[in-house]
Amino acid sequence: MPKISELFQLNDYCLRQGIFWLQGPGGNTSLKNFKDQTLSIKPSGYRLNQVRSEKDLSQVKLDQFISGFGEINSCKDEQEKEKKYKDLITDHNLTPERRPSMETGFHAVLKQDFVFHIHSLVAILIADMDNESKKKFKSWYNSHWQKILGDYAEIDAIMPGADLALALQKNSEVPVLFLKNHGAILQFKDTATLENYQSFELSVLKEFFPKAILFRMLTTFPKDLRTGPIQFYFPDFVILFPRLQPLLKRVDDNNYELSEAAEQKDPDAFENWIATQILYHIKPTLKELPSEIIQKVPHLPTELVRKKIMENQ
Repeated sequence: MPKISELFQLNDYCLRQGIFWLQGPGGNTSLKNFKDQTLSIKPSGYRLNQVRSEKDLSQVKLDQFISGFGEINSCKDEQEKEKKYKDLITDHNLTPERRPSMETGFHAVLKQDFVFHIHSLVAILIADMDNESKKKFKSWYNSHWQKILGDYAEIDAIMPGADLALALQKNSEVPVLFLKNHGAILQFKDTATLENYQSFELSVLKEFFPKAILFRMLTTFPKDLRTGPIQFYFPDFVILFPRLQPLLKRVDDNNYELSEAAEQKDPDAFENWIATQILYHIKPTLKELPSEIIQKVPHLPTELVRKKIMENQ
């Protein structure tokens, strides 16, 4: 049975990938204990580098949560569904002082021991491929990576939280999931999976986005990434945008410049801006989130709770 100590080792591996995998409090990781029927998961609103020991994790009673999750699927009213989902996380939280991630739902319904949701920029690029590129990617993946990483599935852009968990429940045994405008989810038992996936991403860049390989090697970011358009590529950018606005200065009709002090004043907002500009430099035609998600995601009950948690840190 995998150990909690392995979860922290894998968390550290994710952190070493920097902005290409994680930005601010985005992304979440978990480990299931099937014997005790508990799910240990990153707390809502916390950066992964703030979770350093078992006392920093949230825990959920797994079997009770999954049983209650069945009621979410039957909700016809959207507001009722979101409220029930928020309450479900609260009701089965074993660590009241640390609220579990708003994405607890898909961590619970996916079958494997480890579930890692990373806000991978490469995964966002993969999910945005046109039909012809997707055919080439599928053939290339099946030839080079299927035996190493297993099957993959793509999930269209969807609201985080309850809706995403319900969508992933239909792919509960697929080891690699690419989320349009949201990143990647990996579920696994073999701790070598993350390293293999990182090698896969480098291969994707070399094969499909060769000009982008230099960005993946960056440890510091050139000044030109501070200037660019406002693009809502992923949900956390929407959530953090009110915090970004005071740090931005209009340059022209299409572009804004991020304050030199942004990294120190608000690391979460800074990382989301830089990640957005990396994606824009690699693929200026990258599609933004659907407008419905942009409008609704800040008002999700689980997002409002996360916002309070972040404000109180």
